[in-house]
Amino acid sequence: MNKILLTLLLLSSLPGGAAPPNHADFPITVHVVYARMEGTGSRIGVLIEDQPMELSGSASGVLKLGDYPARVSPKINAPKNWSPYDLYKGYDFLMPDGKVRTYYLTAIGTPPVPASANNP
Repeated sequence: MNKILLTLLLLSSLPGGAAPPNHADFPITVHVVYARMEGTGSRIGVLIEDQPMELSGSASGVLKLGDYPARVSPKINAPKNWSPYDLYKGYDFLMPDGKVRTYYLTAIGTPPVPASANNP
């Protein structure tokens, strides 16, 4: 009996034995408005609850524009000596194929217009 339980436990821990993510666990709709590669990762401009933000991740491609289900990532933790006026946040995106991709908050608000853009 113990051997059967041990075998089931081992099989359930294998990558192929994991259950696909539940769409209901991703209650936030993220609207991606721009995406670009930067260094070895990617940066995306998003709207989350009408708040413009920039997120970064380690994806190797440019994310397609559109809406993605997401959740606040439990992987992102504030450092030990964090300040209450600083924000440490990330989002897990549920991709169409069922994979989950994590993006970290790198900017909030509308980016300022560069001074050179005002002087043609």
